[in-house]
Amino acid sequence: MNMEEPTNCNRCQASLERGCSQTFTLDGELKETICHDCARRERLAEWQATSTITTRLMSDAAMPRSILKPVYDAVNRIQERVKLFDLQVWRSGLSQHLAQHKERGESLEYNGLKILTFVMAGRVMITLEDDRSSLTLITAEDDPQSRMGIQGIDAREHQAHDLLERAMHAWRIGLRPQPDQEVRVLGM
Repeated sequence: MNMEEPTNCNRCQASLERGCSQTFTLDGELKETICHDCARRERLAEWQATSTITTRLMSDAAMPRSILKPVYDAVNRIQERVKLFDLQVWRSGLSQHLAQHKERGESLEYNGLKILTFVMAGRVMITLEDDRSSLTLITAEDDPQSRMGIQGIDAREHQAHDLLERAMHAWRIGLRPQPDQEVRVLGM
């Protein structure tokens, strides 16, 4: 492909002056440059084909009058389950459990589910993942008024609900994450 900086979308020929999305081959060669609208349509088509919600798609769906209202609704249903996780796990002892340890990262593996926690700069990230999906939550470390929310997602709606339910079950049966130096934020 031509290595000049493209000025128009490879698909719809719209101007790229407001930004673009680029796809590269595994060799690092530029494969395609598309405008944000074409990239958004591609994400929507991918969701319609697979039902997988990604962090970028979740952000797209939050836009007013979005054609992605079904994604927005799915994210809101997941967020409702996150509220339950917040009450049944975070406020029922996980916050105190993490406060008792000096290590920033902790982990727990149970029945194919990994629960990873990381405390940094007054925030706590909790990642729930298995071999098919992942969901990362974020909350304030020591603010009882803080609301837990979705930080990142790569899951179908039912997979996100399943991750949350499995994590709540692990907590109910007394499993707790343990200090783990391998848990860290990418790049740190």
